[in-house]
Amino acid sequence: MAYAERSSIDLTPRILAICTPLVKHPEDLHVTRVSDDRKSQSYLVTCHADDVGKLLGRDGMISDALRTIVNIALRPARKKASIKFEANPESR
Repeated sequence: MAYAERSSIDLTPRILAICTPLVKHPEDLHVTRVSDDRKSQSYLVTCHADDVGKLLGRDGMISDALRTIVNIALRPARKKASIKFEANPESR
């Protein structure tokens, strides 16, 4: 696989698939790829205000595990990922 093909990896559906069983309000869960640079990708996960803590986990263990999974998936493209979690303003 050429580098040009690997550079356009979109992990939005996979992040959504991992996060959906963890939340109480899956209808409010949205994953957006914010940026895709040559060496990095950034994702924004927005969810119901009650579910932010569930996605972060105690001491950030769940969010760290999700970042690890995403970074392993991006390893063939030689990219790093960052994931930010936010509550939907409408869900409060």
